[in-house]
Amino acid sequence: MLASPTAVSKKEPQTVKTESDGQEYLSRLEKRLEETLEQVEGAGNITVLLTPKSFGKISIAKNTKSNVSTENQGYEEAVVLSSGDTPVILEEYYPTVGGALIVAEGAKTEQIKTDLKRAASAALQIGINRIEVLEGSRKH
Repeated sequence: MLASPTAVSKKEPQTVKTESDGQEYLSRLEKRLEETLEQVEGAGNITVLLTPKSFGKISIAKNTKSNVSTENQGYEEAVVLSSGDTPVILEEYYPTVGGALIVAEGAKTEQIKTDLKRAASAALQIGINRIEVLEGSRKH
């Protein structure tokens, strides 16, 4: 005997993820990366700006039923809902980073710039060619 979902709805679910949720995630990631990169010897104060490649995505469970008649053939989809009319989420993808701009007070030498690029590349899982490091002025 197969388990069945709690409820099935024929209406589309409300938006689960919004662009502002993705931007909030990227903002938290920027702050965490700033704090981490400031630990690099000689880096000084750092500001990070991340550019999104995507804002994330959620895959929602749906039941598909084929409608076969002598005149028409088609499919009917229904969103699978759990208790409380919440869509069942199959997969959730967080926003992805397309590039990064790092402004570092101590980025006076190529070695420090390279260290910051390598660290950011490892943390963000993006290529070094997608990261730019610039020397920043001291904040007063």
